[in-house]
Amino acid sequence: MISFFVAALMVVTNYQSVAKSNLPKGDEILKRCLVSYDNAKTFQGEIKWDIGATPPIQIIVNTKVENDGKGNVLRGVMSVQMSGAQSTHVQTIEDQMTDMYIDLDKKQFQKRAHGPDKVSGLLNRTFANVMKFVGKFKVTVVSLNNRPTYKLYGDDGRITSTFWIDKQTYHFLSFSAVPRKESKQGKTEVRMVYQKFDEPIPDSTFSMTPPNGVTEMPSTPAPTQ
Repeated sequence: MISFFVAALMVVTNYQSVAKSNLPKGDEILKRCLVSYDNAKTFQGEIKWDIGATPPIQIIVNTKVENDGKGNVLRGVMSVQMSGAQSTHVQTIEDQMTDMYIDLDKKQFQKRAHGPDKVSGLLNRTFANVMKFVGKFKVTVVSLNNRPTYKLYGDDGRITSTFWIDKQTYHFLSFSAVPRKESKQGKTEVRMVYQKFDEPIPDSTFSMTPPNGVTEMPSTPAPTQ
């Protein structure tokens, strides 16, 4: 009987070892995640940042974009609301010719030549910033909302960073950065509140007509990517 349990334990341990070795690497999962957005015909979603500063900072980003068929933004609109020590509410609208930036608090808007961006651009910048410090991630598979989910976690000696990526779709679900206890910095969480893919977006969403009551400011060159 004892030998049976020992044999069973060896089989389970060997299976877990093989399964773990077959998992893709963390950077590969993040690349596939970005590709899943760049392959979408359209994307609509809301991302929420909760930043453990003093006082706490919350950033809510709502975005709707159309793909040009090559992973670039054909048309897009993004609303960014930040609350904390300072509160701001800005909006950007873009097509392949023009970017319009609207500061809804200052009631000003500005137009400039379009600066190209990928559909996955917002996530790409977040991923790149984390990878600079963490480097390699350990990968496991967990259940999140009854779905198999990649959990990527790494520690740079100061902060433990964790990504949750849907295993089947490679869509981004959430991210957390937890500092060591001795750090004065608080926990940061990023969560995809909702996301929709390949659903039509009305043309009126991308109207370049500024809201009533805002004043146009002189244009500036588009930022380099």
